Amino acid sequence: MKIAIISDIHANIHALEAVLTDADRRGAGQILCLGDVVGYGPCPEACVEKLRTLKTPTVLGNHDKWAMRRVDFATAETTPSAILGIDLARKELSITNLAWLRKLPLLIKQPKCAITHATFHTLDAWDYIDDASSATLSFNCLTHPVGFFGHTHYAGIWRKSDMQWFVPQLSRPYKLNPSDHYLINPGSVGNPRTPSNKPDNRAQYLIFDDTAMSVTFYRIKYDIKACIDAIQDAAEEMKARIEQGY
Repeated sequence: MKIAIISDIHANIHALEAVLTDADRRGAGQILCLGDVVGYGPCPEACVEKLRTLKTPTVLGNHDKWAMRRVDFATAETTPSAILGIDLARKELSITNLAWLRKLPLLIKQPKCAITHATFHTLDAWDYIDDASSATLSFNCLTHPVGFFGHTHYAGIWRKSDMQWFVPQLSRPYKLNPSDHYLINPGSVGNPRTPSNKPDNRAQYLIFDDTAMSVTFYRIKYDIKACIDAIQDAAEEMKARIEQGY
């Protein structure tokens, strides 16, 4: 079956709808979400409502958690747009959708893969898999040959056999070796962070074919102007992130 892996939507309903449409067109029979449905962006209620209505298996992200409880932003590593996004989520989220967020697990295991938001070795500490050391720690806790994670917003693959991080070519299936293990990040749907010297503001996701055991990374155009128009005037940082893609 083809499974769409999405992550870090960050209240960007325009990007989410574009990705879901593209995944459906490509024959995805299931969607798995790696968390951070809210935060940063202008449409937290619409994004949660969409995933809840679709009954999308979703894990808890740090922004989702922050939207449910008071956070000392003076000590947290946050940006002005992150604080604005959390405040907006707290104001907008309905009781029903807030209850849905509260029930999200930190880890979901599927027959061929496991998913979490940040790391497999510290599920609720919101650490990053961003170097060989952190990747090794998560590999040691991974019970499946494939683990999908988000949080960094950077699309790519950690391969256990040589502990290399690499980014496969877009729109071309990358075959997974059945004797190897992988940590795979689909990138961010709503807030992609690409190199400043090569920015790309398209929404990111991937399709995992658990029969062929391959992953294919995609970047999808969406209505960026509509998203920016929906962002509050105070969130200039977020507007720049959306428009520039880094």
